[in-house]
Amino acid sequence: MLAKASSDSWGIKILVGVVAGVVATFLGFLLNQYHQDNKETIKETKEYIASLQSAANELEFYTGKLQQLSSELEALEKRLEAWKTNWVIPTYSIYPDFLEKCKITISAFHKNPKLVKEVGDCHFELCHILARLDFLKKEMNTTMEGSATDITRELNTRRINCGGFKALVDENIPVFKATREEILSEKVKMDRELQVQKERSLLLVRE
Repeated sequence: MLAKASSDSWGIKILVGVVAGVVATFLGFLLNQYHQDNKETIKETKEYIASLQSAANELEFYTGKLQQLSSELEALEKRLEAWKTNWVIPTYSIYPDFLEKCKITISAFHKNPKLVKEVGDCHFELCHILARLDFLKKEMNTTMEGSATDITRELNTRRINCGGFKALVDENIPVFKATREEILSEKVKMDRELQVQKERSLLLVRE
């Protein structure tokens, strides 16, 4: 009877040990998996922050470029108003593709649809501005022919087109600025989130 009790006790100890081992292994697996997932989250957050900074840089560049274009269009419009033909037109171009790539990259993270839409809107407007810029160059480089009345009419048409183009550019400058501010605000939020993720990762390593 004593031997049986001793045997049962030993069996229970073995069972408890096996169960404890299984539980410890399972918890270790879960902890390791959680740690790996957290590392992946940190990596993704860093990539998202980098994409936000790239988009902010592009918008900052194009805000400056639009301000420059607005000044040049103002000067051109004044010369046309004075019926002068010795004007200067922009020789550079605009490349919306870079902004489109930023939008696609940000969109891939599925974090802020509103921000993606706003960057997409800026890309659309930049394409519109590029089309108007190309038209302006072609129009202003076309030789004016005909009578003095014809040339006067043509100069007036060009002045109106130039003024309309400048209005388009001026409307978009604050939009580009506001979108950049929203992106930087999102970046600040993600910087804080990244810090929390890193601290959580350190705690897991210590444990």
